Amino acid sequence: MNRTALTFAVVTALALPLHGAFASKVMHGQPTAAEKSICTSDALSLCSAEQLAAAAIGDRHSIYECFRQHRREIGAECDRVLRKYGH
Repeated sequence: MNRTALTFAVVTALALPLHGAFASKVMHGQPTAAEKSICTSDALSLCSAEQLAAAAIGDRHSIYECFRQHRREIGAECDRVLRKYGH
């Protein structure tokens, strides 16, 4: 999967509505387009190819797991967005 496809996959995965265990944690609705794009570079630099590939087919949990694994490495802006939505 090339970098453009991975970027699209990550943005798409972050853009899809949250559900399941995460849905109960959402405090302020859904992220805006600007908020979604904030975490894209963090996902591309921190998450494995497998996690990004899973996101490409709709498995958003893999990206959130990646963010949990790399919490201290996430940029301040992305961290703010994740905390706002309960992650």
